[in-house]
Amino acid sequence: GPRWATPHPSAPRRALDKILHLSRRLADNRPVIPPPLAWFLRLWAIAVLAHIAGNPPGWKGAPVGTALGTASALLGVLALAVLLRPGRWTGAALGAATIVSVVLEAPVLGNHWFVAGLVSILLVASLFRRDPWAAFAPGARGILIAFYSFAAFAKLNRGFFDPTVSCGITYTNQLLGSYGLPLIPNS
Repeated sequence: GPRWATPHPSAPRRALDKILHLSRRLADNRPVIPPPLAWFLRLWAIAVLAHIAGNPPGWKGAPVGTALGTASALLGVLALAVLLRPGRWTGAALGAATIVSVVLEAPVLGNHWFVAGLVSILLVASLFRRDPWAAFAPGARGILIAFYSFAAFAKLNRGFFDPTVSCGITYTNQLLGSYGLPLIPNS
C-alpha cells in the first residue's frame, strides 16, 4: 500500500519528542521569577497592605471617590493579587500603582512611602530584565543603605540626645512601657 497509510513505528514517537521539545522551549522562555524575588514581592505586598491600613486615604481628607482613594483601593487589590500569585506582571502593576500613590500623596508623604516609591521605580525597571533579581537586588540594597544612613545622620544633633526635647525618649518609653519595664525620665 501507499507509504502514508502505514506510518513508520517511530513517527508517533518523533511527534511526541517534537511536542516535548517545543513545550520545553516555551517553558524556558516563560517569564520565571527567581525564588528570592517571589519572596520579596510577597513581603512587598504585605508592606503595601500595612501602609494602606496605617494610612487610610480618609486621614488626609481624601474620600474614597478621589484619585488617592481609588489608587489606595487599587493598591490593596494588587497587593492581594501579588500575595496570591507573585509574578512579573502583578509585581510591575503593584510597583506602578505604588508610584502613582506616592505622587498622589505628595507633598504630605511619610519617609517610608517615599522610599517605597524609589524601590518601586527600581522594581518596575528591573522586572522585565532577563534576571530581574540580579538587576533589582543591588539597587534596592543601595536605596536601603542610603535611607538608613540619612536617618542615622539626622540623629546626630544635640537635640536628639537631650531628653527634654528628643522624640527618642518618647518612642523608647513606649517600647519599654509595652513590656512593663521602667521608663526613662524625660527631664
